[in-house]
Amino acid sequence: MARSLRIKFALMGGLFVALLVMSLVLSSFYKATARVKTLIIPPDIVACETDQDCRVSNQIACCPCEAGGGQGAINKRMRLPLKNFLEGACRKRVPCVDISACRDDLTPVCRDNVCTVITPQRT
Repeated sequence: MARSLRIKFALMGGLFVALLVMSLVLSSFYKATARVKTLIIPPDIVACETDQDCRVSNQIACCPCEAGGGQGAINKRMRLPLKNFLEGACRKRVPCVDISACRDDLTPVCRDNVCTVITPQRT
């Protein structure tokens, strides 16, 4: 009886240690993959004086709109600086999904010296 009890305790202890190790491994994986990174676009990239200064960009974050990212209005002369900014900010590859979120009904406008997009009014 005492011997079978020791075997049961040893098995329970081994299972506990295995469960502890597995939970530590999974929690470290979660910390590495569950980070949300907020990008703040530099103000000069969206600065404008007239509506003609603005254009719709299909990538304003790490993922383009073709891969689940967003669209936005930027100053059309700032396309290359935006690309360089995103390359530096998105160095660690983030997972993008293969779902298109692109819209073709967005219109770039300059409001309060900032490029923004508007959608047509639905009636």
